[in-house]
Amino acid sequence: MIRLIKERKKDVTTILGIMSIVLLLIAMFFPDKLWGVHYIAFLPKPIGYAILGSLIAIFLVSEFFPVDKYIHRVSVAKKTEFVVVFLVALVAGVVYYSFPICANVYGDTELFSRMMGFSTDQLIPLYAENLFSLDVSSPKTGNLTVLSGVRLLSYYLNISHQEAYQLVGVVCGFLYVVLWGVFTTNFFERTTTKIALFTIGVAAPYTQIFFGYQEIYAPSVLTFTMYLCAVVYFFNTRKKVHFLLITVLYFLCLKSHSSAFLLMPTYLMVISNGFANGILNNTFLKSWTRGLMFVILPILLLGGVVYFFVLEAHSEPRFLGEDVDIYT
Repeated sequence: MIRLIKERKKDVTTILGIMSIVLLLIAMFFPDKLWGVHYIAFLPKPIGYAILGSLIAIFLVSEFFPVDKYIHRVSVAKKTEFVVVFLVALVAGVVYYSFPICANVYGDTELFSRMMGFSTDQLIPLYAENLFSLDVSSPKTGNLTVLSGVRLLSYYLNISHQEAYQLVGVVCGFLYVVLWGVFTTNFFERTTTKIALFTIGVAAPYTQIFFGYQEIYAPSVLTFTMYLCAVVYFFNTRKKVHFLLITVLYFLCLKSHSSAFLLMPTYLMVISNGFANGILNNTFLKSWTRGLMFVILPILLLGGVVYFFVLEAHSEPRFLGEDVDIYT
């Protein structure tokens, strides 16, 4: 199967491109039926048609004209690449700040806004304690950490919580774009690959959380990206000195969102390669089938058991526990 995909790589890419464009077209005319990919339907029609037209044009050019061969020959100095990345990050930061999300109606945003109020006018020691706490055992660690930071920003800068969220989004978004740009320009060699992956990362739908979104996810996207980029570099350099950095970054991931526990297998792989002669990597991950059997499937099965039978989260109403004092 893998050999067939490699041999027919061009055909697979073409089919995936056509399917993606068709899916966006259908979602544009039937947004209620395709939640998650229907965002173009909510744009002004001229802009929506322009985006779809651009996608189709890029697809056709890539299919029938060897643009890749010409772009690949372009050699750009590393300093120039960094300057471009930095400038794009600056523009992205300005955009994140200038166009805050118009309605906070998703997830816990309405709940946070209602329970936390307009701003923080009184300093409570609990805020700093939660922000700098080393305890990551609580499922609400991310909430306590980020919302404590928002409260402290609101108090010390004398701004509203909405403005504090905007500030957090701009800083995290700027750093994310810089990090992703540095990673793609240094890790990959082909110019077209660098441009494509950098564009995908900057324009990814999840970057909406950087637009003043009143949620806790902006820091977690940044920390998760930092951690995963560091892990990739570690497996290519095999320098044990990077282990300490990865450990710190993994802790920051756990502080920003409890879902970082799902990254534990990657951290165990780093430990294995750094201190156990790569036993875990050599034994289980040399083959993608072994990786699937011994890493991916156990995580899915264990996660399913915890989700449905331990936490019973599939039928649990969303609420804030009484022990979470930070919201009141």
